[in-house]
Amino acid sequence: MNIEEDFLALLIDPAGPVFPIVADRVSWAELPQARQRPLISLWNITRDSQRVMEGPSGLVMPYVQIDCWADSAAGAKALADAVTAWLEPMQFVERGGTVFQGIFFESRNDGREPASGSPAARYVRTRLDVSMTCSAADPS
Repeated sequence: MNIEEDFLALLIDPAGPVFPIVADRVSWAELPQARQRPLISLWNITRDSQRVMEGPSGLVMPYVQIDCWADSAAGAKALADAVTAWLEPMQFVERGGTVFQGIFFESRNDGREPASGSPAARYVRTRLDVSMTCSAADPS
């Protein structure tokens, strides 16, 4: 089970509303400065494994920050809306070796970042904080 790789595949599934907006402009743990926007940067905040009295339960609970970047506030919000509309209703969806049992949107906020080399330019971001419950797919 590679949660990061499988979550990325789920997020930019060509059948969903996110792919037409960002295509492959999604990356983990980086924000490429020269890339065309809109784009998404993903950040692992925590990744806990659930334990029960007998030991590990097999459930993993990652907490991920999804940064939706665009040239305008409307663009960032539209991308965040597409991400939310696509992922929030998903329950027990399998991608790769991971079963996403639930994807839960915990918080959302907006912000601006100065663009390097131009004090007047700004990159606009809508941040989504997401918790998930995941397990390994049945190998059979």
